[in-house]
Amino acid sequence: MSDRYPPEFRAQVVALYRDGVSAKQLASEFGLSPTTVTNWTRRARLASGIDPVQDALSDKEEIARLKRLLAQREEELETLGKALAFFVRRGDQG
Repeated sequence: MSDRYPPEFRAQVVALYRDGVSAKQLASEFGLSPTTVTNWTRRARLASGIDPVQDALSDKEEIARLKRLLAQREEELETLGKALAFFVRRGDQG
């Protein structure tokens, strides 16, 4: 492993990646290649003892949970839009 970047810096980049910042964005921001970011993330995952297969499954579960939440929020937003339209029409009549 290269000593070009200190371990603290690599850990910070990995943490940002895990928080949802894309490898491409991190690479651009810190002057790295996207491959470097993903390699650091992979090494950190392996070093922490996280099973990549289980990690992928938990990611899929999280994506499914977020999709359900998004669908619920979209339904709520549609209901609020209908209610707003109803009250606007009612206000125009009175």
